[in-house]
Amino acid sequence: MALIWAEGFSGDRALAPAWQELGLATQRLKQATELLQQDNQKHAGEFAQATIARNRAEQKYMLLVRDATAALKQRGEEGRSHTHVLIVGVGKYDADQSITAVTTSVHGARTFATWALTQFSKADRPLGSVELLCSPTPEQGEWKPSDLAAQKLGLAPGATLPDELATFDNIQRAFTEWLDRSGTWADNAAIWYFSGHGIYKSEAILLPQDAQLPANNRSPENLIAPAKTLFYLQNHQPSVQCFFIDACSEFNVDAIYNVREDLGRSLYAPTGGAAIPARDATIFFGSYAGGKAYGPENDAPFFTQELILCLNQRAGDPAFGGDQVTMASLSTALKAAALHRAEVENNFDIKFHDNRVASFLASLCDLPGPPEVLVQVKCMPTVAMSTALLHVTEAGGPAAKRICRPTPRATFWCTPVARGKWTASVDFVPPAYVSDPTSFEPTPPFTDVTFKVRPP
Repeated sequence: MALIWAEGFSGDRALAPAWQELGLATQRLKQATELLQQDNQKHAGEFAQATIARNRAEQKYMLLVRDATAALKQRGEEGRSHTHVLIVGVGKYDADQSITAVTTSVHGARTFATWALTQFSKADRPLGSVELLCSPTPEQGEWKPSDLAAQKLGLAPGATLPDELATFDNIQRAFTEWLDRSGTWADNAAIWYFSGHGIYKSEAILLPQDAQLPANNRSPENLIAPAKTLFYLQNHQPSVQCFFIDACSEFNVDAIYNVREDLGRSLYAPTGGAAIPARDATIFFGSYAGGKAYGPENDAPFFTQELILCLNQRAGDPAFGGDQVTMASLSTALKAAALHRAEVENNFDIKFHDNRVASFLASLCDLPGPPEVLVQVKCMPTVAMSTALLHVTEAGGPAAKRICRPTPRATFWCTPVARGKWTASVDFVPPAYVSDPTSFEPTPPFTDVTFKVRPP
């Protein structure tokens, strides 16, 4: 496992330095083993010392994990709520040559880990634990946390952390332990982030490092079914269960023609018992069925980038004064964010969606800000959009901020703006239509501004 942070464990009891020590000891033992194979007599002493060091480092780390788990359980029994985060990023694939390596997913996992450690805020449900599994490509190497994240983890600036590889067995074990930590109290929250390859058959299917797709007479192996997993968790605490899945959902020909309909496996086995009350369980996806997830090679995927912007600035729920992010407000904000990102990247295949299994009202986190609202500006009738130059201007005189759409497009325009008073205006090229400016005050998480146009 790679539990790298737990509330109350800092200084000499910080988990990340102990995990780092275990990684270095494991590497030392590996090197000593290779030398021993070359010359048993010459390197037997180093091998023995490396073995002892590795065993001590493992014992130290596992004792800290045990104590942290027990402390978190005790807090749950005392009725103290926490948010527990599990993060998985898969870049390299080594069990199926048809699955290509990908770098953006590893950037996504590490970016989300940084957000969880340094920016997550929830006054009545603070961060309880962070666990990270990652399979980077050889070129990416180990994770070097930001200075702020390193400080939170108890690491020196510039330090790196070894990876717990994102194989199916490792993910399932981590998932079980994450549920054990978060399931000690109904009012906890469990957040799972996954980034890597994915396909679609009946539902989205996720590919760990050792995934194998069906082909010819070869059976699928080690594929994960997130929707099935969330459905089976209906009688397992906590009440807030949130999955962020930044993966493609493309159709795979071999999977489509495979006789098995349920290619993916649940990470949780169904059990008897009544469903837990007031459950809020939702999966947020970075792609649609049959579609791709997009992102640059050297940065987090676009869904992850927009997700963090929404969690920090753009997904405030007006039911909480716009200062908290709920499942419902995040759903609305992410769909608008996809429109905005699609225009920025000039790729209108960028689309996000979600799958709600239970209620949609839970609060996920506080909104640290500075707050923004995603505003959609459009003309009616929509045929006028193809000649419309759209503008929004903040109130405040000549120095007021002005945001413009540089060229007309047939699609609706979605842009983030600060809260306050704004005016939307439109010019038409050629001047086949006219419309009056529209004043508005953007209401989070999404505001629609519609021009009713007319002939000049």
